[in-house]
Formats: sequence, C-alpha cells, structure tokens
Amino acid sequence: MSHSDLADSELAAELAVLRKQTPALDEYMRRQDSRVARQREVTRHVLEVVASPFVPVIDLEATCYGNSSEAAGYANEVIEVGWALLEPRTGAVVQTEQFYVKPTTSFVSDFCTELTGIRPEQVEYAPSFGDVMRKVGALHAELGVRVWGSYGHYDRAQLERQCATEGVEYPFAGQTHLNIKEVLGAYLGFGKKSPGLARALERVGLEFEGQPHCGVDDARNTARLLAHVLGKPA
Repeated sequence: MSHSDLADSELAAELAVLRKQTPALDEYMRRQDSRVARQREVTRHVLEVVASPFVPVIDLEATCYGNSSEAAGYANEVIEVGWALLEPRTGAVVQTEQFYVKPTTSFVSDFCTELTGIRPEQVEYAPSFGDVMRKVGALHAELGVRVWGSYGHYDRAQLERQCATEGVEYPFAGQTHLNIKEVLGAYLGFGKKSPGLARALERVGLEFEGQPHCGVDDARNTARLLAHVLGKPA
C-alpha cells in the first residue's frame, strides 16, 4: 500500500515511529509543527483585528548613529511615537497622532536627523518617554483596544525594552500585538522575507503617503497596508 493510500491516523502512527528512528526527520517535523502553530496564531490575530471596531498601528523612530564610534555608549531611545487608528470595517484611517519624546541618555545625531527629519530642538523640550506611554495607554483604554499592530516586531520589542529600562509601566499589557509585516508575508507568499514598508506598498499597488521614516507617516501607511490585506480600500 502506498503512503498516499493511508488514512490520516495510520500516517500519523507511521510517522511517529519514523521520527523516533530518524533524527533529521524529527527535526524537520518539529520545524513544521512550529510553523503551523505560528500560522494558526497569526490567523487568530487577524480574526481579532476583523472583529475589532478600531485597531491602532504604531511606528517608532529612535536615536541612531552613522557609525559605531559615534554610537558607543548610547542606547537607542524612542524620539517619536507615530500612531494611526484603523477602522477595519471600512479600511479608513480615522485618526493619527504624533508624539515626540525627549531622549534621556542619548542624542539626536546628524545621521538621525537626515534619516528621520527629526531635529534636536524638536525633542529638547518634548514630554518624557513615560509621559508619552501614559498618553498612548490612555488612548487605548478609552477606545477599549484589544489588538494593535506594527510593521515587524521591532516596535513592540523596543517599547518593552525601554519600559523595563526606565521603570515605566508597559501600556499594552493584555493587548494582542499583530506583526503586520508577517501577515503581509503570508499574503504575498514571501514567508518571513517580507520587503520593507515602502516596497510592500509598491508591491500591492499603493503609493507611500508622506515622508519615509517619519513615525506618524509610517504608521498611517502601515495601517493602509493592513486595510488592503483585509480587502478594504486604502
């Protein structure tokens, strides 16, 4: 009997035996199991987005430097939080907010200004990171946010890391994070090799609106990209 003729239960039983006998096969199946589990998790997140009245999209800009010697001794700190509110039902971006943040242990370099357009004087008297986190947290609480997104894992990781470093309460506890870059990769068939935001927009036939590496513009364009994936006009 061919393996293609086996019932699912019979195939699973034979595969279990083979996995014990063949380490390479077992490792391959472990990776497949992990991939399938992640796909299921992302699918649940997308369903949560569809069921939500509003989904905030966040994009961060942080202090950065042109070379390692200039960066020596300085941590990357958030200097802008871009925030865009998507209404999944219509695909409309119904609100945007831009929060500048004063860095405390680093500075806005010339390289950073060239990349992001943010000048040192724009953040010199800006609110602290903690104050901005409380403002964004209050927005989410007011809206009853259950899920928020960003283009990749960086934004969530940076927020978690800086909140821990500065002793600031993480404002998104209990909220699901949607990696929109990962969703797009599945949508376009790229897997984990999804393009950057500007190229992703181009790939689906959308033009970038605003200035790249401006947090609020990146957040708005990421929200438009998510709307497109959901089959809504963007």
